[in-house]
Amino acid sequence: MLVGYGQTFDRFYFGGEFNYRNSLGDTKRSRDIADEGRFTAETQLGQSLSLSLMPGYLAMDNLLVYARFSYGLTEAETKFGFREQDGLFNQKFEYSGNVTTIGFGIGAEYALTNNISVRGEWMSLSSSNFDTTGILFDDGTDRFGIKAKTDNISTSGVELSLLYRF
Repeated sequence: MLVGYGQTFDRFYFGGEFNYRNSLGDTKRSRDIADEGRFTAETQLGQSLSLSLMPGYLAMDNLLVYARFSYGLTEAETKFGFREQDGLFNQKFEYSGNVTTIGFGIGAEYALTNNISVRGEWMSLSSSNFDTTGILFDDGTDRFGIKAKTDNISTSGVELSLLYRF
């Protein structure tokens, strides 16, 4: 869902949007480590909120070409687990937090009527602030942990939208 406002100045356009997405998806990976056990990692990206600035140009009366600059927050949950081959050691670690994203995109919006338009956009997002340290095992004598840190998360994709203007 998005809510926005835009204004044209001759053929130039400037707008802003607030965008909410319920879920961005998830990923799960696992790897068997020879003679040791199995390591699993799962990341789920939940609700996402973003604000965008959108400068553009009216190439035709019903065709807007624009750029997008965005800043947002996304809920993220990461789970790590390790199970020894003999089953004696089975540990899990979970972390939840917000990931800050910065994005850039280019797109075009074509007005079908005064109230309905279609939009196609390519967007690139990046983030680098998702890190945590957690204790995996602590029995009072032995203690060890894991540190999960991202140097850079980046993704890009294409989005097609149908918009209704009030």
